[in-house]
Amino acid sequence: YPGALLEFQKSLDYTNIDETIMINNITYIVKVYATLGKWEQFATLTAKYLDICLLNPDFCITYGIFLNEIKKNYPEAEKFYKMALNFNPDKYPFVIYELASITWKPLLFLGIMNFNQKNWGQAKSYLEKALTFTNNVWQIQYYLIITLARLNNKLEARNLFKKSIALFPEMEKKILIDHLN
Repeated sequence: YPGALLEFQKSLDYTNIDETIMINNITYIVKVYATLGKWEQFATLTAKYLDICLLNPDFCITYGIFLNEIKKNYPEAEKFYKMALNFNPDKYPFVIYELASITWKPLLFLGIMNFNQKNWGQAKSYLEKALTFTNNVWQIQYYLIITLARLNNKLEARNLFKKSIALFPEMEKKILIDHLN
């Protein structure tokens, strides 16, 4: 990361850089800061460029994670996850982002946020929607299975577990078995 990060940081000093490239570069830097846990640099950069970066769904998800996990500001985190979910690619065709960032990822993070707050019904709704976009992301099934068990729907939880058992790392598999027994 260090070399690429340095080059992207240099690009922020350019005065004639295209706004789309600037948004993509800032989004990359923010994602690296988040990955490295450099939350002070993350907060400084996002405060400076928040308005223009709202156009990038990857940025919105990363900022939502920051608000949710670091700041514990759940209403604001929800707002940013939903901004990613409601991104209109036709309106901003030159923004670079992952397709997952406007489909299952914001739904997964909304589901996990509600899961952590024990809002089981809301968590179930978001996680089931995420599952309609992809069935090979173990975290979706993991949180959904526990949510179903918490909602006393163990039969559905067991069926989903059997269907997706190959996806889970060993430790998560053991945790799920405990929840289902």
